[in-house]
Amino acid sequence: MAKQSINQPTATALSTIVCPLIESIFHYQGEALSAEYQRALFEHETNIETIRQESFKLMQEKANLQAQVDALRRPELEYLVTFMPLFYENFFMAVNPQELAIMGEVCKYPICHPLTPNPIMTPCKC
Repeated sequence: MAKQSINQPTATALSTIVCPLIESIFHYQGEALSAEYQRALFEHETNIETIRQESFKLMQEKANLQAQVDALRRPELEYLVTFMPLFYENFFMAVNPQELAIMGEVCKYPICHPLTPNPIMTPCKC
């Protein structure tokens, strides 16, 4: 009987003191885990937004730099007007300003005047 009297208070102590203590520990850990998850989620969303903004800025910078590179690759119209007559006979008679603008990749049409008069079109002074 003495053994049962010792177990009875121990069981009561377990159910009234230890079990609620363990439940409160698990409840606290659950709340801490939930709070940590919410903090990590917020940090993740903030990082994603920052990365999106940086990506957008980098894409704009890339487009600007690409436009600059394309402009450097484009032949300048002044060089075409200057040097094409050296390579082709009667260049200004064969190529109209629209075709020259297409070669120079410009939207407005240049006004081209031959550097030297065309000898074929000049009257013969005989």
